[in-house]
Amino acid sequence: MSSLLKKYLEKVAEEEFEIEKEEINKHAQEGFPELKALLLEIKKMQSYDLLIQAEGSALTEAERIEKYLNILERANLIKGQTRFTDHDVYRRYVLTKKGDELAESLMKEG
Repeated sequence: MSSLLKKYLEKVAEEEFEIEKEEINKHAQEGFPELKALLLEIKKMQSYDLLIQAEGSALTEAERIEKYLNILERANLIKGQTRFTDHDVYRRYVLTKKGDELAESLMKEG
């Protein structure tokens, strides 16, 4: 039974990998504008706060931005920390050393 479960989970992982790979290739063809913009914004502001949950409001735009931030975080270009207030939950992102170096080179390019 465990081997069957492992087989199913491996199939899901392979499918997710292919979907993410296609998405990265799509972004590469476009030149990664959103990812570059986020890196440069974090560089300029020294940090970036993404509101995840606010009392009494829906956050539809945050999902798209959070997706890009997750990609950058998984690439070890930024690191995030979840913070809580009385009414909100947000995530603060800062550049890693590798992310700072990349942002510097992007600034010189553009």
